[in-house]
Amino acid sequence: MKRQILVGAVATFLGLNAVSALAVGPALNPADHTQWIENAYYNGFGGPLPAGIVEGSSGFSTIGNYSGRVLSNASVTTNTTDSSVLTTINDGLFAGTDVNLYEIQVTNPATFSASIPSTSLILSLFSSTGTALSASVGTALTSANDGITSPGLYWIGIANQNQYPQNAAGQNLFNLAQPAAAGSYAPAALGDLALATDPFVAWKLPTAGSPLLSNTSFTAGGSVITLAGANFAVVPEPASIGLLAVAGLGLLGRRRQSAK
Repeated sequence: MKRQILVGAVATFLGLNAVSALAVGPALNPADHTQWIENAYYNGFGGPLPAGIVEGSSGFSTIGNYSGRVLSNASVTTNTTDSSVLTTINDGLFAGTDVNLYEIQVTNPATFSASIPSTSLILSLFSSTGTALSASVGTALTSANDGITSPGLYWIGIANQNQYPQNAAGQNLFNLAQPAAAGSYAPAALGDLALATDPFVAWKLPTAGSPLLSNTSFTAGGSVITLAGANFAVVPEPASIGLLAVAGLGLLGRRRQSAK
């Protein structure tokens, strides 16, 4: 997702494996398909996921040298392997000025929650069309404050404390200050509550003209998102899972025949 030239060069210089050096939160586990790994693997300007890792972004996409996530370039969480539900977004948010945005599926609004260990990073929730629903700092997004009324696709954003989402006119969608105080925030009284489509407008910058991504050296602490009542945005159809199971049995039968 982000241009990790500096980090990649440091990792190469130190002789570190790119996965272990840059992944944060839970370790990559080919058998665990409940977590989305943001930027699971870097190889220069991005590369394929490591063998066995199926849930995660491969490489990244940016607007120039900047990283201001909007709906058109955000991560769509995907699990096309099995029926495991999404419980963790192993986020790759960097300290400084950085924003990540993920499409998820809310399966149970009554039990849905999204939380991070950090007490300063900003979580923000949007509808499938990018309409602002709620934001939180130092507290979880839950059924009591998230503005979700029905199951479906939603977007969840995570940003550093000195940033907040804006509409196309550059208006603060949640009346968040810099730095934002702890608490839950409802949408502001604005005529336009949609996240801007221009990444240079969508997220407030601490300094006018500063890059949206100014620090690529250190991962922001406590940025792993834990979810409940949610799932991947893209999941396998029940019929597809059945076909995969049948194919697996067929391969097993062939191996047994070959062994005789």
